[in-house]
Amino acid sequence: MTEDELRAVVAAYDQAGEHIARLETQRRDTRDAEIQRAADEGMRQVDIIRVTGYSRETVRQALKPEAREAVRARRKSPKDAA
Repeated sequence: MTEDELRAVVAAYDQAGEHIARLETQRRDTRDAEIQRAADEGMRQVDIIRVTGYSRETVRQALKPEAREAVRARRKSPKDAA
């Protein structure tokens, strides 16, 4: 295998990973929209959790996208050295 062939393998792998990430985002957004619709139609959060089997945190983040962003921001920020 040449270096160029190996670089092509790595590039294809990276491209596939980016595609999968886009699909996962789309899949999550669709799920969240349907959970939000259930809540808008009067289903209680506890019932959404029971029916879907999702954790309370997952349902909370689906209903409040800013909560998901806050969790992501905490995970990305470096830990304090103190």
